[in-house]
Amino acid sequence: MVDQMRYCACLAILGGALLSIGADRVESDKDRIQGDWQVVSFERNGEQLKDAVGDVDRFVDGKVLLVEKDDPCETCEFVVALFPDEDPKQIDFKYTGPERDDIEPGKDTMRGIYQWQGEQLVICMGVGGGERPTEFTAPKGTEFSLERLKRIR
Repeated sequence: MVDQMRYCACLAILGGALLSIGADRVESDKDRIQGDWQVVSFERNGEQLKDAVGDVDRFVDGKVLLVEKDDPCETCEFVVALFPDEDPKQIDFKYTGPERDDIEPGKDTMRGIYQWQGEQLVICMGVGGGERPTEFTAPKGTEFSLERLKRIR
């Protein structure tokens, strides 16, 4: 009986140790988002934008570089902030590149939400300086964009 209790205690300790090791290996959203993601669909204001399909979002060290498929030299760089504890999860993109005519002062941050759907990353965002969406839709009459990204391996 004593041997059986020791055996059960050892199993409990070993199980707890294995669980804690596994917990350390859970990938954070910050780590999970790193790398290259290809746009598989892009919708803005209720319309599908097929020109954006195939573009690449390259997430590296708290930044994202948006690379257009038709002109890889045409890129935009943003600082990315993730807020994974919000519901839904939130993401902000702050433009940090050279001055551009299409980005007004004070409207350099796009606020959005994101979610993981299997191997896809789904991001819904507003325009620079605009509202943060609360749902993963980009209906007509809004300035929201909805993009689905697939990791490039």
